[in-house]
Amino acid sequence: MGIHGERGAEVVDLPPLPALVGLVVDRLLGAVADRFAGGGGANGRTGGGDGGGGGPINGGVARPVEVTALINNLGGVPQRDMDAITVAAVDALHERLPTSVLGGVPFNAVYAGTQLTAVNAVGFSLSLLASPSAAVSSAVAASTGAAAWPRRAAPTPPTARVRGAVPPRPSLTAAALDRHTARYDRPPPSAAAAADEGAARAVLGAWAASAPALTALDAVAGDGDMGVTLGRGVDAVTAALDGGGVCWSDPGGACAVLAEVVEEAMGGTSGGLLSLALEAAAGAAPRPVVAAAAAADAPADAPPPSSPPSRRRGVAAMAVAAAAAAAGGARRGDRTAVDALRPAADALAAGRGVAGAAAAARAGADATGRMRVARAGRAAYVGDLSKGGGGGTRAPRR
Repeated sequence: MGIHGERGAEVVDLPPLPALVGLVVDRLLGAVADRFAGGGGANGRTGGGDGGGGGPINGGVARPVEVTALINNLGGVPQRDMDAITVAAVDALHERLPTSVLGGVPFNAVYAGTQLTAVNAVGFSLSLLASPSAAVSSAVAASTGAAAWPRRAAPTPPTARVRGAVPPRPSLTAAALDRHTARYDRPPPSAAAAADEGAARAVLGAWAASAPALTALDAVAGDGDMGVTLGRGVDAVTAALDGGGVCWSDPGGACAVLAEVVEEAMGGTSGGLLSLALEAAAGAAPRPVVAAAAAADAPADAPPPSSPPSRRRGVAAMAVAAAAAAAGGARRGDRTAVDALRPAADALAAGRGVAGAAAAARAGADATGRMRVARAGRAAYVGDLSKGGGGGTRAPRR
Protein backbone atom coordinates (compact mmCIF):
# COMPACT_ATOMS: atom_id res chain seq x y z
CA MET A 1 0.00 0.00 0.00
CA GLY A 2 1.03 3.62 -0.28
CA ILE A 3 2.55 5.43 2.66
CA HIS A 4 -0.49 7.71 2.88
CA GLY A 5 -2.93 4.82 2.93
CA GLU A 6 -3.45 4.60 -0.82
CA ARG A 7 -4.94 1.37 -2.12
CA GLY A 8 -2.28 -1.28 -2.41
CA ALA A 9 -1.49 -3.42 -5.41
CA GLU A 10 -2.25 -6.71 -3.71
CA VAL A 11 -3.21 -8.26 -0.37
CA VAL A 12 -1.21 -11.34 0.56
CA ASP A 13 -0.71 -13.49 3.62
CA LEU A 14 2.49 -12.46 5.34
CA PRO A 15 5.22 -14.79 4.02
CA PRO A 16 8.66 -15.41 5.54
CA LEU A 17 10.90 -12.37 5.29
CA PRO A 18 13.08 -13.54 2.34
CA ALA A 19 9.96 -14.31 0.30
CA LEU A 20 8.38 -10.97 1.21
CA VAL A 21 11.47 -9.02 0.19
CA GLY A 22 11.76 -11.14 -2.96
CA LEU A 23 8.18 -10.17 -3.87
CA VAL A 24 9.05 -6.48 -3.52
CA VAL A 25 12.21 -6.92 -5.63
CA ASP A 26 10.24 -8.74 -8.34
CA ARG A 27 7.65 -5.95 -8.49
CA LEU A 28 10.34 -3.30 -8.64
CA LEU A 29 12.27 -5.03 -11.41
CA GLY A 30 9.01 -5.48 -13.29
CA ALA A 31 8.49 -1.72 -13.15
CA VAL A 32 12.06 -1.19 -14.32
CA ALA A 33 11.43 -3.52 -17.24
CA ASP A 34 8.27 -1.63 -18.17
CA ARG A 35 10.18 1.64 -18.06
CA PHE A 36 13.35 0.62 -19.87
CA ALA A 37 12.34 -2.35 -21.99
CA GLY A 38 8.94 -1.26 -23.17
CA GLY A 39 6.58 -3.62 -21.38
CA GLY A 40 8.54 -6.42 -19.76
CA GLY A 41 6.88 -9.02 -17.61
CA ALA A 42 5.48 -8.16 -14.21
CA ASN A 43 7.91 -10.37 -12.39
CA GLY A 44 10.99 -8.60 -13.72
CA ARG A 45 12.40 -11.77 -15.30
CA THR A 46 12.11 -10.45 -18.83
CA GLY A 47 15.21 -11.95 -20.30
CA GLY A 48 15.97 -8.46 -21.58
CA GLY A 49 19.47 -8.42 -20.15
CA ASP A 50 22.24 -8.85 -22.64
CA GLY A 51 24.64 -10.61 -20.30
CA GLY A 52 26.91 -7.64 -19.76
CA GLY A 53 27.05 -5.87 -23.09
CA GLY A 54 27.79 -2.16 -23.17
CA GLY A 55 25.08 -1.04 -25.61
CA PRO A 56 21.78 0.67 -24.90
CA ILE A 57 18.99 -1.11 -23.06
CA ASN A 58 16.02 -2.25 -25.15
CA GLY A 59 13.96 0.78 -26.07
CA GLY A 60 16.99 2.97 -26.69
CA VAL A 61 17.59 4.05 -23.08
CA ALA A 62 21.29 4.58 -22.38
CA ARG A 63 22.79 1.75 -20.38
CA PRO A 64 23.42 2.76 -16.72
CA VAL A 65 26.94 2.55 -15.36
CA GLU A 66 25.90 1.26 -11.93
CA VAL A 67 22.91 0.02 -9.97
CA THR A 68 22.46 1.30 -6.42
CA ALA A 69 19.86 0.01 -3.96
CA LEU A 70 18.25 2.28 -1.36
CA ILE A 71 16.51 0.37 1.43
CA ASN A 72 14.35 2.64 3.56
CA ASN A 73 12.73 2.19 6.97
CA LEU A 74 9.26 3.75 6.91
CA GLY A 75 9.68 4.61 10.57
CA GLY A 76 8.56 1.74 12.78
CA VAL A 77 10.76 -1.22 11.87
CA PRO A 78 13.31 -2.23 14.54
CA GLN A 79 16.94 -2.05 13.47
CA ARG A 80 17.38 -5.80 13.83
CA ASP A 81 14.59 -6.37 11.32
CA MET A 82 15.97 -3.73 8.97
CA ASP A 83 19.30 -5.53 8.99
CA ALA A 84 17.54 -8.74 7.97
CA ILE A 85 15.56 -6.90 5.27
CA THR A 86 18.77 -5.42 3.89
CA VAL A 87 20.47 -8.80 3.66
CA ALA A 88 17.39 -10.34 2.01
CA ALA A 89 17.17 -7.48 -0.51
CA VAL A 90 20.84 -7.72 -1.42
CA ASP A 91 20.52 -11.48 -1.87
CA ALA A 92 17.41 -11.13 -4.04
CA LEU A 93 19.01 -8.45 -6.22
CA HIS A 94 22.15 -10.52 -6.75
CA GLU A 95 19.92 -13.39 -7.85
CA ARG A 96 17.51 -11.46 -10.08
CA LEU A 97 19.46 -8.57 -11.60
CA PRO A 98 21.51 -10.73 -14.03
CA THR A 99 18.32 -12.00 -15.72
CA SER A 100 16.53 -8.64 -15.68
CA VAL A 101 16.66 -5.78 -18.14
CA LEU A 102 19.58 -4.44 -16.06
CA GLY A 103 21.59 -7.60 -16.59
CA GLY A 104 25.28 -6.83 -16.90
CA VAL A 105 25.07 -3.49 -15.07
CA PRO A 106 27.31 -3.62 -11.98
CA PHE A 107 25.46 -3.74 -8.66
CA ASN A 108 28.01 -1.87 -6.58
CA ALA A 109 26.30 -0.02 -3.75
CA VAL A 110 23.57 -0.24 -1.16
CA TYR A 111 22.30 2.40 1.26
CA ALA A 112 20.13 1.24 4.14
CA GLY A 113 18.59 3.51 6.74
CA THR A 114 15.71 5.84 7.53
CA GLN A 115 15.53 8.35 4.71
CA LEU A 116 11.78 8.92 4.28
CA THR A 117 9.25 7.93 6.90
CA ALA A 118 5.50 7.74 7.30
CA VAL A 119 5.78 8.65 10.98
CA ASN A 120 5.96 5.21 12.62
CA ALA A 121 4.70 2.96 9.82
CA VAL A 122 5.89 -0.62 10.21
CA GLY A 123 7.19 -1.18 6.72
CA PHE A 124 10.03 -0.61 4.32
CA SER A 125 10.55 0.64 0.79
CA LEU A 126 13.07 -0.35 -1.83
CA SER A 127 14.38 1.91 -4.59
CA LEU A 128 16.86 1.26 -7.37
CA LEU A 129 19.00 4.03 -8.80
CA ALA A 130 20.31 3.20 -12.26
CA SER A 131 23.09 5.77 -12.40
CA PRO A 132 23.47 7.16 -15.94
CA SER A 133 27.04 8.29 -15.32
CA ALA A 134 29.97 8.00 -12.95
CA ALA A 135 29.32 11.61 -11.93
CA VAL A 136 25.89 10.69 -10.58
CA SER A 137 27.32 7.74 -8.67
CA SER A 138 30.00 9.97 -7.17
CA ALA A 139 27.43 12.57 -6.17
CA VAL A 140 25.34 9.97 -4.36
CA ALA A 141 28.41 8.65 -2.55
CA ALA A 142 29.73 12.11 -1.62
CA SER A 143 29.95 13.06 2.05
CA THR A 144 27.11 15.13 3.42
CA GLY A 145 26.17 17.01 6.54
CA ALA A 146 22.79 15.25 6.63
CA ALA A 147 23.17 13.03 9.68
CA ALA A 148 20.42 10.62 8.63
CA TRP A 149 21.93 9.79 5.24
CA PRO A 150 23.47 6.31 5.46
CA ARG A 151 26.94 5.49 4.32
CA ARG A 152 27.58 3.62 1.11
CA ALA A 153 28.13 -0.11 1.60
CA ALA A 154 29.19 -2.84 -0.77
CA PRO A 155 26.39 -5.35 -1.49
CA THR A 156 28.28 -8.49 -0.59
CA PRO A 157 26.93 -11.46 -2.55
CA PRO A 158 25.71 -14.46 -0.56
CA THR A 159 28.51 -16.67 -1.86
CA ALA A 160 31.13 -14.33 -0.37
CA ARG A 161 29.69 -14.38 3.14
CA VAL A 162 30.88 -16.64 5.92
CA ARG A 163 28.09 -19.06 6.69
CA GLY A 164 27.69 -22.27 8.58
CA ALA A 165 28.63 -23.45 12.03
CA VAL A 166 31.18 -21.71 14.19
CA PRO A 167 34.40 -23.76 14.29
CA PRO A 168 34.36 -26.09 17.28
CA ARG A 169 36.35 -25.16 20.35
CA PRO A 170 37.43 -27.18 23.36
CA SER A 171 34.64 -28.00 25.78
CA LEU A 172 34.14 -25.20 28.28
CA THR A 173 33.07 -27.71 30.91
CA ALA A 174 36.16 -29.85 30.40
CA ALA A 175 38.47 -26.83 30.51
CA ALA A 176 36.84 -25.49 33.66
CA LEU A 177 36.96 -28.90 35.30
CA ASP A 178 40.65 -29.26 34.52
CA ARG A 179 41.43 -25.87 36.07
CA HIS A 180 39.39 -26.39 39.21
CA THR A 181 40.16 -30.00 39.99
CA ALA A 182 43.81 -30.33 38.99
CA ARG A 183 44.91 -30.13 42.64
CA TYR A 184 42.06 -32.09 44.13
CA ASP A 185 40.88 -35.66 44.26
CA ARG A 186 37.81 -36.58 42.24
CA PRO A 187 35.92 -38.49 44.95
CA PRO A 188 33.89 -41.55 44.03
CA PRO A 189 30.12 -41.22 43.54
CA SER A 190 28.00 -41.18 46.68
CA ALA A 191 24.37 -40.99 47.73
CA ALA A 192 24.87 -37.36 48.77
CA ALA A 193 26.35 -36.54 45.37
CA ALA A 194 23.40 -38.15 43.62
CA ALA A 195 21.01 -36.15 45.81
CA ASP A 196 22.83 -32.90 44.98
CA GLU A 197 22.67 -33.62 41.26
CA GLY A 198 19.00 -34.48 41.57
CA ALA A 199 18.38 -31.18 43.32
CA ALA A 200 20.26 -29.31 40.60
CA ARG A 201 18.20 -30.97 37.89
CA ALA A 202 15.00 -30.13 39.78
CA VAL A 203 16.06 -26.48 39.83
CA LEU A 204 16.71 -26.62 36.09
CA GLY A 205 13.24 -28.06 35.55
CA ALA A 206 11.66 -25.32 37.65
CA TRP A 207 13.56 -22.68 35.71
CA ALA A 208 12.42 -24.09 32.39
CA ALA A 209 8.79 -24.27 33.56
CA SER A 210 8.90 -20.72 34.95
CA ALA A 211 10.55 -19.15 31.90
CA PRO A 212 7.31 -17.98 30.18
CA ALA A 213 5.95 -16.38 33.36
CA LEU A 214 9.27 -14.72 34.13
CA THR A 215 9.45 -13.41 30.57
CA ALA A 216 5.98 -11.92 30.99
CA LEU A 217 7.11 -10.16 34.16
CA ASP A 218 10.29 -8.97 32.46
CA ALA A 219 8.26 -7.60 29.55
CA VAL A 220 6.33 -5.40 31.99
CA ALA A 221 9.32 -4.02 33.88
CA GLY A 222 12.31 -4.86 31.71
CA ASP A 223 13.43 -5.93 28.27
CA GLY A 224 11.52 -9.20 28.01
CA ASP A 225 14.48 -11.52 27.60
CA MET A 226 14.42 -13.35 30.93
CA GLY A 227 13.03 -16.56 29.47
CA VAL A 228 15.63 -16.64 26.69
CA THR A 229 18.44 -15.98 29.15
CA LEU A 230 17.24 -18.68 31.53
CA GLY A 231 16.77 -21.08 28.65
CA ARG A 232 20.39 -20.67 27.58
CA GLY A 233 21.51 -21.34 31.14
CA VAL A 234 19.28 -24.40 31.48
CA ASP A 235 20.54 -25.85 28.20
CA ALA A 236 24.21 -25.24 29.04
CA VAL A 237 24.05 -26.63 32.57
CA THR A 238 22.01 -29.63 31.44
CA ALA A 239 24.62 -30.36 28.77
CA ALA A 240 27.38 -30.10 31.38
CA LEU A 241 25.57 -32.52 33.69
CA ASP A 242 24.73 -34.96 30.90
CA GLY A 243 28.35 -34.89 29.73
CA GLY A 244 29.59 -36.12 33.10
CA GLY A 245 31.99 -33.24 33.57
CA VAL A 246 30.49 -32.09 36.88
CA CYS A 247 31.60 -34.07 39.94
CA TRP A 248 28.94 -33.71 42.63
CA SER A 249 31.08 -35.63 45.12
CA ASP A 250 33.12 -32.41 45.10
CA PRO A 251 30.44 -29.72 45.57
CA GLY A 252 32.93 -26.87 45.48
CA GLY A 253 34.41 -28.07 42.21
CA ALA A 254 30.94 -28.59 40.77
CA CYS A 255 29.91 -25.03 41.62
CA ALA A 256 33.16 -23.65 40.19
CA VAL A 257 32.59 -25.46 36.90
CA LEU A 258 28.98 -24.33 36.67
CA ALA A 259 29.98 -20.74 37.45
CA GLU A 260 32.00 -20.68 34.26
CA VAL A 261 29.33 -22.50 32.28
CA VAL A 262 26.54 -20.04 33.14
CA GLU A 263 28.80 -17.01 32.75
CA GLU A 264 29.62 -18.12 29.22
CA ALA A 265 26.14 -19.26 28.23
CA MET A 266 23.66 -16.87 29.82
CA GLY A 267 24.98 -13.35 29.50
CA GLY A 268 23.04 -10.43 30.88
CA THR A 269 22.82 -9.31 34.48
CA SER A 270 21.22 -12.54 35.64
CA GLY A 271 24.00 -14.63 34.13
CA GLY A 272 26.67 -12.54 35.80
CA LEU A 273 24.95 -12.62 39.18
CA LEU A 274 24.38 -16.36 39.02
CA SER A 275 28.01 -16.91 38.11
CA LEU A 276 29.13 -14.79 41.08
CA ALA A 277 26.77 -16.73 43.35
CA LEU A 278 28.15 -20.07 42.18
CA GLU A 279 31.71 -18.84 42.64
CA ALA A 280 30.84 -17.80 46.18
CA ALA A 281 29.30 -21.21 46.86
CA ALA A 282 32.42 -22.88 45.44
CA GLY A 283 34.65 -20.85 47.72
CA ALA A 284 32.60 -21.70 50.79
CA ALA A 285 32.39 -25.41 50.08
CA PRO A 286 34.93 -27.93 51.42
CA ARG A 287 37.30 -29.44 48.90
CA PRO A 288 38.83 -32.93 48.97
CA VAL A 289 42.45 -31.78 49.26
CA VAL A 290 45.13 -34.21 48.12
CA ALA A 291 48.15 -31.93 48.31
CA ALA A 292 49.30 -29.96 51.32
CA ALA A 293 49.78 -26.87 49.18
CA ALA A 294 46.12 -26.98 48.16
CA ALA A 295 44.97 -26.56 51.75
CA ALA A 296 45.66 -22.86 51.41
CA ASP A 297 42.90 -22.64 48.79
CA ALA A 298 40.16 -23.41 51.29
CA PRO A 299 38.64 -20.42 53.14
CA ALA A 300 39.40 -20.30 56.85
CA ASP A 301 35.71 -20.61 57.76
CA ALA A 302 34.88 -23.35 55.25
CA PRO A 303 33.40 -26.43 56.92
CA PRO A 304 35.51 -29.56 56.72
CA PRO A 305 34.51 -32.24 54.20
CA SER A 306 33.18 -34.37 57.07
CA SER A 307 30.61 -31.72 58.07
CA PRO A 308 26.91 -32.64 57.82
CA PRO A 309 25.35 -31.68 54.47
CA SER A 310 22.98 -29.26 56.21
CA ARG A 311 25.86 -27.23 57.60
CA ARG A 312 27.71 -27.21 54.31
CA ARG A 313 24.60 -26.00 52.50
CA GLY A 314 24.00 -23.31 55.10
CA VAL A 315 27.54 -21.94 54.80
CA ALA A 316 27.35 -21.98 51.00
CA ALA A 317 23.94 -20.29 51.00
CA MET A 318 25.17 -17.53 53.30
CA ALA A 319 28.09 -16.98 50.93
CA VAL A 320 25.71 -16.79 47.96
CA ALA A 321 23.48 -14.24 49.69
CA ALA A 322 26.48 -12.15 50.70
CA ALA A 323 27.89 -12.23 47.16
CA ALA A 324 24.56 -11.17 45.64
CA ALA A 325 24.23 -8.32 48.12
CA ALA A 326 27.78 -7.16 47.50
CA ALA A 327 27.45 -7.30 43.70
CA GLY A 328 24.33 -5.16 43.62
CA GLY A 329 24.89 -3.08 46.73
CA ALA A 330 21.57 -4.31 48.12
CA ARG A 331 20.37 -5.15 51.62
CA ARG A 332 17.24 -6.78 52.95
CA GLY A 333 14.32 -4.43 52.55
CA ASP A 334 15.67 -2.85 49.36
CA ARG A 335 13.17 -4.85 47.27
CA THR A 336 15.60 -7.05 45.39
CA ALA A 337 16.40 -10.76 45.12
CA VAL A 338 18.33 -10.40 48.37
CA ASP A 339 14.95 -10.24 50.15
CA ALA A 340 14.41 -13.86 49.12
CA LEU A 341 17.99 -15.11 49.17
CA ARG A 342 18.92 -14.00 52.67
CA PRO A 343 15.92 -15.59 54.47
CA ALA A 344 16.59 -18.83 52.60
CA ALA A 345 20.24 -18.76 53.64
CA ASP A 346 19.28 -18.03 57.25
CA ALA A 347 16.88 -20.99 57.21
CA LEU A 348 19.54 -23.35 55.89
CA ALA A 349 22.09 -22.10 58.40
CA ALA A 350 19.55 -22.66 61.19
CA GLY A 351 19.07 -26.27 60.12
CA ARG A 352 15.53 -25.92 58.77
CA GLY A 353 16.42 -27.85 55.63
CA VAL A 354 15.67 -27.25 51.99
CA ALA A 355 11.89 -27.14 52.52
CA GLY A 356 12.30 -24.51 55.23
CA ALA A 357 14.62 -22.51 53.00
CA ALA A 358 12.13 -22.64 50.12
CA ALA A 359 9.32 -21.44 52.37
CA ALA A 360 11.49 -18.61 53.70
CA ALA A 361 12.44 -17.58 50.16
CA ARG A 362 8.80 -17.50 49.09
CA ALA A 363 7.84 -15.43 52.12
CA GLY A 364 10.67 -13.02 51.39
CA ALA A 365 9.67 -12.72 47.73
CA ASP A 366 6.02 -12.14 48.66
CA ALA A 367 7.08 -9.43 51.10
CA THR A 368 8.59 -7.38 48.28
CA GLY A 369 5.09 -6.96 46.86
CA ARG A 370 4.15 -4.96 49.95
CA MET A 371 7.20 -2.71 49.78
CA ARG A 372 6.29 0.63 48.25
CA VAL A 373 9.82 1.91 47.65
CA ALA A 374 12.69 0.09 45.95
CA ARG A 375 16.17 1.24 46.88
CA ALA A 376 18.28 -0.97 44.60
CA GLY A 377 18.07 -3.13 41.50
CA ARG A 378 15.88 -2.62 38.46
CA ALA A 379 12.81 -1.86 40.55
CA ALA A 380 14.55 1.30 41.74
CA TYR A 381 14.51 2.89 38.29
CA VAL A 382 11.44 1.59 36.42
CA GLY A 383 8.97 3.50 38.58
CA ASP A 384 5.34 2.39 38.84
CA LEU A 385 5.92 -0.61 36.57
CA SER A 386 7.35 -2.55 39.50
CA LYS A 387 5.03 -1.46 42.31
CA GLY A 388 3.70 -4.40 44.31
CA GLY A 389 0.41 -4.95 46.04
CA GLY A 390 -3.03 -4.38 44.55
CA GLY A 391 -2.86 -5.18 40.86
CA GLY A 392 0.82 -6.01 40.79
CA THR A 393 2.05 -8.93 38.73
CA ARG A 394 2.99 -11.90 40.86
CA ALA A 395 6.05 -14.05 40.43
CA PRO A 396 5.30 -17.68 39.50
CA ARG A 397 4.91 -20.10 42.40
CA ARG A 398 6.84 -23.36 42.11
